[in-house]
Amino acid sequence: ATTQPVPELRLALIDGTGAAVEPTVNSVTSAILQVTAVSTDGVTDTELPNAILSATTTIGSIEPTSGTVLTDQDGQGSFTVRGTGELGAGTITVTLSGTSASASINIEVAEAELLLGVFDANDPALFFPGVLRIPNLDQTTFELAAGGSTRVEVDIAQEVDGAIVPFEDNVTVVFSSACASSGSSSVGPSDEATGGTAEATYTAVDCEGDDPITASLALSSSVTAQGTINVLQSPANSITFVSATPQLIGLKGTGGQGRSETSAVMFQVFDEIGQPATGQLVNFELSTGVGNVSLTSDNATSDVNGFVTAIVQSGDVATPVRVVASIDGTWITSVSDRLVITTGVPDQNSMSLSASQFNISGGNIDGETTEMTIRMADKFNNPVPDGTAVNFWTEFARIGTDAGACETTNSACTVTLESQNPRRPLGDDIAAARNTIFNTVCPTYGQAGPCPADLGNVYGRRSSILVFALGEESFIDDNGNGLYDQGEFFQDLGEAFVDNNEDGVYNGDCTDNSLTCLSGKEEIFVDFNGDGVYNAPNAAGAVYNGLLCALEGAGCTKDLVHVFAQSTVILSNTDQTVILTENNQVFNDSIYLSDNIPDDPNAVGERTFTAYIADIYNNAPATGATVSISSDCKLAGEPGVVMPNTLAPGALAVSFTLSPVADNAEPIQGTVSISVALPNGDVNPQVVYSCFDPAGI
Repeated sequence: ATTQPVPELRLALIDGTGAAVEPTVNSVTSAILQVTAVSTDGVTDTELPNAILSATTTIGSIEPTSGTVLTDQDGQGSFTVRGTGELGAGTITVTLSGTSASASINIEVAEAELLLGVFDANDPALFFPGVLRIPNLDQTTFELAAGGSTRVEVDIAQEVDGAIVPFEDNVTVVFSSACASSGSSSVGPSDEATGGTAEATYTAVDCEGDDPITASLALSSSVTAQGTINVLQSPANSITFVSATPQLIGLKGTGGQGRSETSAVMFQVFDEIGQPATGQLVNFELSTGVGNVSLTSDNATSDVNGFVTAIVQSGDVATPVRVVASIDGTWITSVSDRLVITTGVPDQNSMSLSASQFNISGGNIDGETTEMTIRMADKFNNPVPDGTAVNFWTEFARIGTDAGACETTNSACTVTLESQNPRRPLGDDIAAARNTIFNTVCPTYGQAGPCPADLGNVYGRRSSILVFALGEESFIDDNGNGLYDQGEFFQDLGEAFVDNNEDGVYNGDCTDNSLTCLSGKEEIFVDFNGDGVYNAPNAAGAVYNGLLCALEGAGCTKDLVHVFAQSTVILSNTDQTVILTENNQVFNDSIYLSDNIPDDPNAVGERTFTAYIADIYNNAPATGATVSISSDCKLAGEPGVVMPNTLAPGALAVSFTLSPVADNAEPIQGTVSISVALPNGDVNPQVVYSCFDPAGI
């Protein structure tokens, strides 16, 4: 007798790098619960891919919120564990669907260790704990006209290796004041910090005198910062912020179409009876001078409608900035909304291309679609202006939206890829090199057929997508001045190209008969400089290209280049082929089951098979396809799988187990059928093999 494998779950808490961590989370940090599902006989482990894991917890929260994930090809799945408002210890329990296997791990939810205070805008290394910015660092007590409003800000920080640094994950800060508690003023709303800073608007209603302001963490009320607003009694007049046009301006020297280097910040002055006040001198100052951001004038006089405008000129460093306006000779002050100074053009490492569905049934059906979305940001990961033009090129099928282009809204735009010819490379020499399930040996089981491994180039029905836009190269800002200085590392770019063979190298000009050349022979490039040849990155003597060049000629230019991103969409054929294996050996005989030990659930005879499903080019069925397995013989569990949204090459693997019927009086003879239900409604049944279970004794 041998020990039969049983399913087993193994749990580990890790961080984003894969390193083991203590079983403690808090309201602002998280951990990853890694689960490995195996079938083990105590000596040999076999990973269980495509298995459903379900997790529950008695404290904190688990993501995804459904509490379920699917294991990968290594039998691993993961959950994100977060703390909530409840502190204490609890247990996470994970179960394996269709089995009795389960495992548990204990965790503790502790209180977050964060600080509230203010970083010095001119020296970010200086942090002042426990104070608010109202609206400037040097004014923890701020005078405000009755009925006026101002911004209240607080920075969230944490200690890392002995230094106080910004904490930039999402965390909610609650603002309160004594007058707000009685309804004589308002402060808020509670704010989810962005970029390590939370802010609120304070408005005086009929509060007078000093009003203490407190900011605290929503999930840790003991972490606070304080300041005071002195609401002036019976003001002679008031000033109100009106608008800032635009609110996003480019760095100095980066202006151009759609990008301004200045912003007009408008205020309105009122007299003591609420009418627009003419001829009032208003003084302006900026909340920060970092990067030499400046005003064209320190003051202005209100017009007949009480309006007065400050012109802000951008500097050399990306930063938020506000204008503080005060009526000359008084403490009557108002603060503008936040302006953002940035480049406004995308940089290379901020390009992100995704697909709503990476695998569609487009191999033999025209008109199947998927949405391709590009997301971009500038060097400082601020938004690019709405209307930024983006172009898409595709190896196969076609871009079916606006001539292959789109313009951004909120730093993103989407086009539709629609299936049609072409679907594979051209040319007799290329055709002879296409790898299919009929001419290529699968390394998993040593013969041709649908294979879980990548059969390699030349690919068919696997379309490379290129997206490109005008932007600048990315660099590492060693000295923190926001500009590229000679000697700093940067990402040197060649001209953009469609990477047909997915090797990251342009091969369109090769002439040999190597597989690399054949697989990339049809690659095309975007001829940015119009010289008719592909220009690769020039690693020797490379020059940084971008608007953030500190000094043209000193290793850089302010010229723009094409920034680009690549992805892949699979045009899977609805006609799929199935091959059946057992222990990585192709199964060619009838499935024979035998139970010679009555009433023994571990009797010899149980057999586990893996079916590999793919089209001729070894592409798995389309995303969302459902594979079901049925049999006249006894199936263990509920075998089957839903095809995930992945662009990984290789066939879909589905495992199932047949068990003998204990002491069956009559022989059982039937078939095993694999049915593939595609997202478009087609069903592709495959009767694979016969199965036989003789009569028991």
